[in-house]
Amino acid sequence: MEPAGSNVEVFGRELPHLCPAAHAGEQCLGCGTTRATLHLLHGEFTTAWSAKPFVFLLPLVFLFEAFAPSIGRRRVRIGRNLLALGVLTLAVLPVVLT
Repeated sequence: MEPAGSNVEVFGRELPHLCPAAHAGEQCLGCGTTRATLHLLHGEFTTAWSAKPFVFLLPLVFLFEAFAPSIGRRRVRIGRNLLALGVLTLAVLPVVLT
């Protein structure tokens, strides 16, 4: 497996891929998250889903954190736990199913 960031160039210089899992031939949970987010922002939902399904929860996380001060401490804690569980599930599920 070729590291995902090995072909990224800035000012004609190739940037190194910093993920140790990619150098070991594996794919970590964060590999491809930026690409999936960009696909999501461009409206390419199927491509984003196939890259990283948990990026669909990122807008919910941002909205929740934006309104967290007005929700209350106990509800914020429960909400954060539920969002974390959702992100973890959608991050791990594709790895387990392959």
